[in-house]
Amino acid sequence: MAALPNVGPAGPPAISFAKPDLDAIAATIDRCFEHWSLEAKLAVHDVTKLVGLLAPTVSVTPNLAGKLAEAEKELLLFTADQVEAFAGLRASRGGLILGGAGTGKTILAVARAQQLAKDGFRTLLVCYNELLGADLARRTASPPALTAGTFHSICLAEAAKARLPVPAQRNAGWWEQKAPELLIEACATTDTSFDAVVVDEAQDFSPLWLDALRCLIGTDKDAPFFEFADPRQDIWARAWSTDSRHAFVYELTRNMRNTRPIAERVAATIATICKDRGVIGPQPIWRVTNGAPRESDVIASVERLLDEGLTPVSIVVLCEDAALANRLRERSIGAYSFGRWGSRGVPVESISRFKGLDAAAVVLALAENKGPAHQAQAYVGISRARSLLAVVGSQATRNAVNWP
Repeated sequence: MAALPNVGPAGPPAISFAKPDLDAIAATIDRCFEHWSLEAKLAVHDVTKLVGLLAPTVSVTPNLAGKLAEAEKELLLFTADQVEAFAGLRASRGGLILGGAGTGKTILAVARAQQLAKDGFRTLLVCYNELLGADLARRTASPPALTAGTFHSICLAEAAKARLPVPAQRNAGWWEQKAPELLIEACATTDTSFDAVVVDEAQDFSPLWLDALRCLIGTDKDAPFFEFADPRQDIWARAWSTDSRHAFVYELTRNMRNTRPIAERVAATIATICKDRGVIGPQPIWRVTNGAPRESDVIASVERLLDEGLTPVSIVVLCEDAALANRLRERSIGAYSFGRWGSRGVPVESISRFKGLDAAAVVLALAENKGPAHQAQAYVGISRARSLLAVVGSQATRNAVNWP
């Protein structure tokens, strides 16, 4: 290496450092001290202070966004595992598949419907919830032999095809009774038929609705007809039940959707034992309110998650009270507005409307305890969160859902 240039009296070679000197930094520093004939005796606390100033040790605590991302990676792996486990049911021609929230019924229903279509069956994949129906249609858009949507969209489509009159104003009673009757009537006059039917969230259906769907597969008793259901999520009380028409009943017992801390809260809500895959994630948060949650309580919880690095796309606000959801959609939070699922900003939906779907992070606003119906809403709402859960509600509500 060429000698260092002379930089003047203030920088003789003995106290000038070059890049090669860094390979033997201790000797270089000694050389500098010898040049100045320096001696020093530092106390231990002085040395510690110097090290802290020159080479500080930085301890970084991961924020919630980082923890959520790690948990989401693990959950995706486990979901793929479950689809593989379900391959053993391919030989079955129909039956009832039961499972608690988070056991992956929807994923398995989609997998079974896709497999039936691939095997040459004209397959209908159907549910009740509008948002879930749109999601199923999106997931199964490619196979030409597979149709997905909501029960009532099928009823209206078949009524139109059969040119049956449909009133412009349709009340709740019409949707419950007249719509399935129209489907049954339409089946007798149109050529619409399917070789197989897969019903997701079957506990939302009434016996009449299921009978109407069976009309779509004609008189073939061996036609595949699968129902995926969780009786504990029967929030509509349409007298759905497990009857003897099923060729077999298969039960899913392991929570595949939620991290362990959330899975434990899901199980506690219905006083059952938690069976999960052990995915580690952030501890759920409960923000205690004085009475029923208000908009300000929910907004404060969302602000905390945004401050922790989460983005609106990963957060969903769920409200047991639909009126609270409507009021929140008129508010904004910083640069973001609240809106419906699928819109820009932070989505806000009712628990019942979001049933069947899930999100990485959920802010859940629970109303005051109103008995079994409230318990079912809490069970559904808590289980929607895959990796991060923040609940807003009173201490009485917290006690009612067995939150420690």
